[in-house]
Amino acid sequence: MSSPLFAVAHAAAPRRVSGVFVPSAGFLPFDGDDDAVPSPSLSFVPASSELVVLSSSRAIVVLFDTSAYNFRGDFTLVCPFESEPGSSGAYCFQVFTSGTGAWWVTDVMSPAEGLVAASGVAAGATAWWRTSIGTAVGYTPVTGRIDLVTCPGDSDQWEIGSAAGMLHCAVIDGGDVVVFRLHEHGIWEVTTRVAVAEILQPSQPPPPARATTSTEIVASQQHDESGAEEEEGSRAVVAAANAPLRLDDGVRLLGFQGAEVEVVVLAGRRLVAFDARTRRRREVAVPDEVDAAWDGAEHAVHINTLALIAPAALAAEPPADP
Repeated sequence: MSSPLFAVAHAAAPRRVSGVFVPSAGFLPFDGDDDAVPSPSLSFVPASSELVVLSSSRAIVVLFDTSAYNFRGDFTLVCPFESEPGSSGAYCFQVFTSGTGAWWVTDVMSPAEGLVAASGVAAGATAWWRTSIGTAVGYTPVTGRIDLVTCPGDSDQWEIGSAAGMLHCAVIDGGDVVVFRLHEHGIWEVTTRVAVAEILQPSQPPPPARATTSTEIVASQQHDESGAEEEEGSRAVVAAANAPLRLDDGVRLLGFQGAEVEVVVLAGRRLVAFDARTRRRREVAVPDEVDAAWDGAEHAVHINTLALIAPAALAAEPPADP
């Protein structure tokens, strides 16, 4: 694993999200011990240190070149900030590159009223954030280009994500989650549609069928009337489970990223990751120590990908108040 060739090859094939860091609970792994970090509570951090977890789901977006030629492990950090804090709705960007070891501020500005800092995600060489007014803004440090796109569909419930190095957007449309992929020239294409009810189905498979005994047949014949009532009740339960879920039912979308489209949904105390291609569902329960009002806004994603990261010495400190 210490081989640079191994690290480069592994980074070129980014893995799925293995879990999330959430307030008061540390790390919540989707696959239990299979994807666990060494210390979910981060107990290895000195008690005297003030800890801040940064990843591509926070305000600061990490751009990393996964090509086979990035042997040094160079990376770029992009941080948006308002040109006039609290009033302008126009954003500039601070950029740090490991190759120079220095921060610099862009000359370009982008209209991004209501930019949601925690929505930041890397898609290829571009850092993206969504806004509260139905748009997403992207900045590409290599070219200095700014992109502004409108959220597809008509919904207050949407989140951006990244899959295979391309920007995606998940939208709740009635009882479905619709995922779009952004192509060049700002064109959105539908990649998948899945019912929220399917995403939130219980993970346990149905019990195996077994042969019916003669005693059970006689008993069922003796209780046809009561059996019919029970069947009607069962149909009502199934219908309720398959009914479209409304926004006020507490279903929330979280940002997603990885090699494939994997929609992440928070429903009550359930955090579910659903692979749109394989239909595989991974789930973790939100522990009681997390505030019941937590809606997924504050979290940091961990992706199980090994990458060679270049050491970088700060050549200059960023501005005091970004």
